[in-house]
Amino acid sequence: MAEDNAKDVLPSWVDDKESECCDWERVTCNLPGHVSKLNLNSVIDIPQNDFDSEPLLLNASLFLPFNQLLSLDLSENGFSCCVENGGLIELSNLEVLILSYNRLNDTLLIQELTDFRNLKILDLSNNSFVGSIPNSIQTLSSLKALSLSYNLLNGSLPIPGLCELKNLQELDLSHNHLTGVLPPCLRSLTSLRLLDFSFNQFEGKISSSPIPSLVSLEYIDLSHNLFEDSFSFESIANHTNLKVVMLGSDNNKLEVATECSSWFPKFQLTVLMLPNCNLNKLPEFLSHMLNLRVLDLSHNNIAGTFPNWLLENNPNLDYLILRSNSFFGQFYLSPNFSSKIARMDISDNHFNGRLQENIGEILPNDFYLNMSQNAFEGTISSSICNGPNLKHLDLSGNNFSGEFPDKFAQNCSGLLFLSLSNNRLCGQMPNTNMSSLRFLDISKNHLSGTVPYWISQTQNSFSIDISDNHMAGEIAGLFSNTSFPSSVNMRDNAFKGENSLSGLIPAQLCQFNKMAMLDLSQNSFSGPIPYCLSNLSFGNIKAHDSSLSWSDDVSVMRLIGYDFESLLHRDIIHELRDHEFTEPVAVEFITKTIAYIFKGFILDWMSGLDLSCNYLTGEIPPELGKLSWICSLNLSHNQLAGSIPNNFSNLEQIESLDLSYNNLSGEIPSALISLHFLEFFSVAHNNLSGKTPEKGQFSTFDNSTYEGNPFLCGPPLEKSCGVVVEPPTLVSDLSEEKWYEIDPVAFTASFASTYAIFLLCLFAVLYINPYWRQRWFNFIENCTYACYYFIIDTFRKLSVKFSW
Repeated sequence: MAEDNAKDVLPSWVDDKESECCDWERVTCNLPGHVSKLNLNSVIDIPQNDFDSEPLLLNASLFLPFNQLLSLDLSENGFSCCVENGGLIELSNLEVLILSYNRLNDTLLIQELTDFRNLKILDLSNNSFVGSIPNSIQTLSSLKALSLSYNLLNGSLPIPGLCELKNLQELDLSHNHLTGVLPPCLRSLTSLRLLDFSFNQFEGKISSSPIPSLVSLEYIDLSHNLFEDSFSFESIANHTNLKVVMLGSDNNKLEVATECSSWFPKFQLTVLMLPNCNLNKLPEFLSHMLNLRVLDLSHNNIAGTFPNWLLENNPNLDYLILRSNSFFGQFYLSPNFSSKIARMDISDNHFNGRLQENIGEILPNDFYLNMSQNAFEGTISSSICNGPNLKHLDLSGNNFSGEFPDKFAQNCSGLLFLSLSNNRLCGQMPNTNMSSLRFLDISKNHLSGTVPYWISQTQNSFSIDISDNHMAGEIAGLFSNTSFPSSVNMRDNAFKGENSLSGLIPAQLCQFNKMAMLDLSQNSFSGPIPYCLSNLSFGNIKAHDSSLSWSDDVSVMRLIGYDFESLLHRDIIHELRDHEFTEPVAVEFITKTIAYIFKGFILDWMSGLDLSCNYLTGEIPPELGKLSWICSLNLSHNQLAGSIPNNFSNLEQIESLDLSYNNLSGEIPSALISLHFLEFFSVAHNNLSGKTPEKGQFSTFDNSTYEGNPFLCGPPLEKSCGVVVEPPTLVSDLSEEKWYEIDPVAFTASFASTYAIFLLCLFAVLYINPYWRQRWFNFIENCTYACYYFIIDTFRKLSVKFSW
């Protein structure tokens, strides 16, 4: 541990030479001079995602002098492994050992802990342990809490192994690769309060598993496994202490029964999450729930109108997630009911009609509201943002129409996330300042006018998408004050550049060195491509520095208030996985000629530049070859000239490169064969010449890649490169030999024959048709008289002039 960091975290350990160690920070003594507890978590300053640092070894022998030590917490220090014979086995008096959030990457340390007969709490979570759970874990007979979550463990559960831990109250094996069925012997864990097997590959039937027999359970999480068949809550009706239930299968084969029955639940749930459980109606036992704080029924096929009774029966409901179901009708909330809901998601259903004018007053505590992908219509209620806490609003994919209300913009000025895309909004965007926005998507509407200046005032904006509208005007000054947007999409508008004459792409864009995606396609930009675009990162940043995967991180500040006394000090708010309730930020970007929707953490690795379908001229700046991390580059449908830069071979991560429909000339650089990730490549309809590359990824491209270049040859083209025909060039010296040749004899013969055929056809028509023959003679006669009188008249005028 670095001494300077020790002074910050443990100053008494470094500077205090006189006082008793029991007075030092993070030290607890049960008797004078007898240390019983050391809380040394996060004492080594290791960057969260810095996996290139030197491995740190845990030498537990340093703690041997503390022979009365009962609790040792070394979490969040970045230890990679333990020093062999380092003394861990000698700390057999320990009752609490916490090594979570390190980088331990060997098999489990169970063999070293077999003599720890007094160990009650063991937390090895958030490491990289591999292999299976050994049977020797049964020797830890005093264990009350065991967490092996967030590791790389595989195989089935050990039998008897875990089943011999009769005192176990909390068992967390989530986020591993464990397989098989739940062993029946788990029924012997009669004191078990918390059971979390989520995010594994367990299979079988829950109804025939040990779960119905474990009546002491308070917390059950079996979500994201491969369970199947039907499960009825009636089988756990006698679990009187049950507070949290999370189910859901990754293979879509688990079905939660909703049959009508007379059973009455003896539990009152606080958290119920049943996503992807093949529900076709609301479970009837919900009518008996009065204390729900979190309810997630997303990704089912539940039909019917909005269940207002759920809100009335559970006045403390915080989270209501009904996303991706078949609810229909008008979304109507009782006007006399003031809900405490903080997060509501009813997206991807069939709700229709207009929103209530006072919806913001009915949901005053809401900070996340997602009503996207429905059929709401009419104007957007300006009161929807009346709640002072609202930060995330998604109304995309509906039929809202009318102008963008100024009152709406005023009330929603505190939003961080706003999506109104895929509606029918028209008119100009309001000038009301909404500079707090970090994500803005108003694409695919009918908005017109200029982009409001307040967009230039947004700070730490992550993504701006105003594509597919009818906006126009200049954008040169729009981003002079914006701080580091990661994605800008202005596709399919009518924007011009710095001024209406030159139409240059504004150089101010080059200051955004953390930008990952820039789409200015289908506009009217002209002039050269700014060479300074090479200053943009386009993916050359670490994942934890990227902001595109941001998903309303302010939401985690809202507590759900579930009181669970966990021996593992488990953060229930965190364990509810806030991302379960939030659809990740999505960004549309065209690559490989297809419009893809990128969302979640994939955005940390996606980068692209699209300047296609403009009027850009000049040569391709060689500086663009410095974008070694970019995944997609589209410069097609412009008027670019010159050659393809040789240093494009440095685009090591490029997957899609489109240079088609330009005026490029010269040969395709052979060095491009080193682009091993290139999946799409097009130089069609240019003026390129020479031989096509044949090796590497280029051996997979077809004729469409090169069509419209008559002077290219080689596979996959039919033209062989045996005789290379050079493309035509402009001739500057008339004395030089022309690139074409004319045969005088052939030219004279063809001209004479053509003339003779014309005369013969004319005589034939006049001979056959007397009417046309008479018209022809009249035409000749009129021309004769016209010429005659023109000459006489001209001669007379000249005579009169000279007679004077």
